[in-house]
Amino acid sequence: MAVTPDGKTVFVTDDISNTVSTIDVKTRTKNPTDITVGAHPNGVAVTPDGKTAFVTNFGGNSVSTIDVKTRTKDPTDIPVGSVPGGVAVTPDGKTAFVTNQASGTVSTIDVKTRTKDPTDITVGSLPVGVAVTPDGKTAFVANNLSDSVSTIDVKTRTKDPTDIAVRLEPGPGGLHPRRQDRLRHQRR
Repeated sequence: MAVTPDGKTVFVTDDISNTVSTIDVKTRTKNPTDITVGAHPNGVAVTPDGKTAFVTNFGGNSVSTIDVKTRTKDPTDIPVGSVPGGVAVTPDGKTAFVTNQASGTVSTIDVKTRTKDPTDITVGSLPVGVAVTPDGKTAFVANNLSDSVSTIDVKTRTKDPTDIAVRLEPGPGGLHPRRQDRLRHQRR
């Protein structure tokens, strides 16, 4: 889920229905019209200016973008690595970082042009979550199967050579068993 910077709307990914729901924070009601995105939406992040929501499509190896004000999806999805999960936007609103779970990589997207950098950043095994520091200098990536966290220099797009060891299976609440089975199958 992600909350818009103005605190008025919550965006929720609906995995099985391939949609995104929106909730009015003040009235605590769901908008009756869902937004259709790619296959199995997973992560969502809203740009700091509150104009765009980025949604990772786990089953579509892509990212959808939604105009927050009109709640409409851009007709063209952005292709990324295999099985995208987490997404975070830098505080300056220029770059979106996307974890590609089956690829063991992170893709970067130029927010303004909606284009992906051709070179992905290799991180640990099964990266599921990503967060960017408030100063916009570092991205932290939770690697579920490596039991580690990778750090990426946002400016240079380079990964620190040493990952940080953490407890078992870090990430946003772990990975659903059905998805773990799909990932294991894709790796064979």
